Amino acid sequence: RSPAAGTRRHAASTKAAAATTSAGLRRYGYVRGLPCVRRCLSCVNAAPVPPTGLPMLDRSLFDFNCVDLQGSRVPLARLRGKVCLVVNVASVCASAARQYRFLTKIHEDFRGRYPPGFEVLAFPSNQVDGGEPWDDTMLLEHVRVRHRALFPVFGKVDLNGSTADPVFSFLKRHPRLSCAALTTQNFTKFLVDTDGQPVRHYHSGLQHRYLNGIRADITSLLDGERLKRGKRRTPSPPKGLSIRDSWGD
Repeated sequence: RSPAAGTRRHAASTKAAAATTSAGLRRYGYVRGLPCVRRCLSCVNAAPVPPTGLPMLDRSLFDFNCVDLQGSRVPLARLRGKVCLVVNVASVCASAARQYRFLTKIHEDFRGRYPPGFEVLAFPSNQVDGGEPWDDTMLLEHVRVRHRALFPVFGKVDLNGSTADPVFSFLKRHPRLSCAALTTQNFTKFLVDTDGQPVRHYHSGLQHRYLNGIRADITSLLDGERLKRGKRRTPSPPKGLSIRDSWGD
């Protein structure tokens, strides 16, 4: 056997191991990092280890801790058993007033009406079009006084990249959702069930039937029904309006 033939066989087996391991990672939602690919196929069948230390399906929203606008640590475990709507909010946004009105309305309507309980969890971010330039003190006054929002609002976070908040990394990369890896709109919403697992992903649509669809999904979860996991399809905008106009962003 020639040395060249041995080199080709080694390269082929290494490439096959890398492809198989990468496919397994993508299938189970492990986006970052690959296990070392050895010079044989023995590591192909080894179970990949997620970088977070726990498989995503074994984690829940209630495993995380956040920081509120006063700088206090807030364990989300206190919300265990509730249906939650996680939203990235922004103050300097054309649709901010309408979005806050919708969030305040559903928070008031659903919070005390059903036994499981419901919470809107707002996370300000300046990462999308510079939509949240204010500091936490000004932001707290703006949210409580101008928008009269009584739901929890946390400190500013990043949504994308290596500095992304762990909550949004968990939601976006969860294998039960089919959303994009990047959050590119203000007021993107994630619906989380009573087990802390995301079941729906919504863009920032403001059409009545789209918002009514979100309300219907929340009602279904509070009634103990199962939702088909994925992203609610945004309806086509009315004639004369573009998608951007109808979404308000």
